[in-house]
Parts: sequence; structure tokens; C-alpha cells
Amino acid sequence: MSFTSASEATREKYAARMNRVVDHIHKHIEDPLDLEQLAAVANFSPFHFHRLFRASLGETLQDFVHRRRLERAAHVPLRARVLPSEYAAPWDALVGDWLPGSGYQPDHRPAMEFYLNDPATDAEGKFDLEVCLPVRPL
Repeated sequence: MSFTSASEATREKYAARMNRVVDHIHKHIEDPLDLEQLAAVANFSPFHFHRLFRASLGETLQDFVHRRRLERAAHVPLRARVLPSEYAAPWDALVGDWLPGSGYQPDHRPAMEFYLNDPATDAEGKFDLEVCLPVRPL
């Protein structure tokens, strides 16, 4: 069964499960990630998960993880746990505190933000946020 031949309800369920996997990958990008572990996050068999991952994201799991790790390597990441009202604090720390003495300067590529949770479901109402600033040597 491909994503296009599945019912709308099935596509939505599969998409939600794939989103859980992508969120898991982003949260654990520095850790070893294997097919069996990620298939369990999506609650699929490894064989079925591998096929569905490629069908839904347009690239293999290995290619996706490799690309995300390369993208991350060219950026300086900073993880923070903040209230929505403190949203700018990680950027201020990265650009205002770290960058001036780092020996790096911002690159022309876009900066990225990854929201690793939903503050509405967090007991403290906080974001787990990763900000990534693209840099190059001075």
C-alpha cells in the first residue's frame, strides 16, 4: 500500500507517526539512531517503516539522518528551555554573548529554529527550543 492509495484517515495516522519519528530524530540527532529504534517510535515493523518513511519524506531514513547531521554541523546549535515570553533569550545568548569572541561570523544561510515540544503539553508551559546559527570563520 502506498501513501496515495491509503484512505485519508490512514494517511493522517501515518503522517502523525512519521512526525513523531522526525521529532525524535531532531531531539536525538547526536545519538546513535537505528532503524529498529525509530520503527518502534512509529510503532511499525522495521521493513514497513523503512518503506513508509521513504514514501512520506521522499528520501531514505539513512539519507534523512545524514542530511540533518550535515546541516547541523554547519550551524552552531544552542538548546534552551524557555517560556514563550523568554523566546529571544537563546538568540541573545548565541549572537550577543557567544559570537563576538568565537572567531566566527554569521554566514549568509538562513538561521533555523526547532521546537522540540509543545508548550501546551509541558507542565511548566515551556518550549524546548534549538536555535541554529549558520557560521563561517572570520
